[in-house]
Amino acid sequence: MTITQVIQNVEQMRSPTGEAELLISFINDLEWRIKREIIDNSEDGDGYPFFGYSSENDMNTELLAPPPYDEVYVQYCCYKMDLRENQIANANNSLERFENILDNLSRYWIRTHFPKQRSLLKSDIYGI
Repeated sequence: MTITQVIQNVEQMRSPTGEAELLISFINDLEWRIKREIIDNSEDGDGYPFFGYSSENDMNTELLAPPPYDEVYVQYCCYKMDLRENQIANANNSLERFENILDNLSRYWIRTHFPKQRSLLKSDIYGI
């Protein structure tokens, strides 16, 4: 899914906001989280570079989460928009869907990528 597709999907689900810059910042925040918490914990995590998004980026940039887990971006943006509009019930529903998809993405990544090898030597842990 691309940045443009996320924005279009969010605007189909919610009334058009005209706040593309805000949605891009939400996408950026989530992409950092996915990179840091999921991708960077795999051996090949460095093969998925991410330097952040802004309105100056190519809006057709492919995001890190593969289909069908790319719906995580739409749900996260809906959650953040619902919070901004003080629609707590909708925000709770969006948050639950977001967390479910993010958990599934994490499980998929663990199944399909080798985890980073951590050292278990005392000297590495305690600096001895």
